[in-house]
Amino acid sequence: MLYGIHVPFACLGPVHLAVSRGHYKTSSKAIVRHACQHGTARVDGAFVTPINETVADCLCQTSFADGLAIADSALHWYLTSPSQLERYLADHGRWRKGIVQARRTLSYADGRVESGGESLVRAIIIDAGFVLPELQVEMEDPMSTRSFVRVDFYWRLADGRVIVLEFDGLQKYLSLVPEQAYATKEGFKNAIKKLSDERVRESHINLTGATVLRLTSREARDTTYVVSLLERAGIPRR
Repeated sequence: MLYGIHVPFACLGPVHLAVSRGHYKTSSKAIVRHACQHGTARVDGAFVTPINETVADCLCQTSFADGLAIADSALHWYLTSPSQLERYLADHGRWRKGIVQARRTLSYADGRVESGGESLVRAIIIDAGFVLPELQVEMEDPMSTRSFVRVDFYWRLADGRVIVLEFDGLQKYLSLVPEQAYATKEGFKNAIKKLSDERVRESHINLTGATVLRLTSREARDTTYVVSLLERAGIPRR
């Protein structure tokens, strides 16, 4: 979290501390202590484990979906690179508990993903065996040949059909308007305008002949729903 990585809420339990062996104490429910392995870094004045060690620790201890959100975010913000993480796991992962899971998660990590919610959807797509979509594809806006609209997930099927999947997390819209603005009438108008602009954007995508699917944050956490939606849309399995 100190690095600014998207950490799924399910992972925000105990505080994990890396401590030197001379200060090692018994862990508790609130604080889990680990032996400091590879030195420290500093983020906003706080001592933290180095970024590659941090991400590797997370990938070894989390589920595929949660780990994918963490890895995607670390790559998205250019905190590290796939090659650096691969090298770290190769150098320090032998016989380590969770290393197989960590390597699998890293093999799918992609810095183009812009939110933890999108990572969760990707994890479902991968685990269910669907053909992997292209990410953050720019489609030409048919209403303006000099403009493009960018979509979260993009499939072009064998029959020529294009399927677009958009993740509509609430934060996606809240981030477009300053938080303090919601206390004013003008702030609410701005928020509604952003939603209206999104509907216009979707109508332009529809003009390309693409089928547009949408997922809310709640729907994205329902694996059965997501799988059913993609099956009905005709997304093939790998």
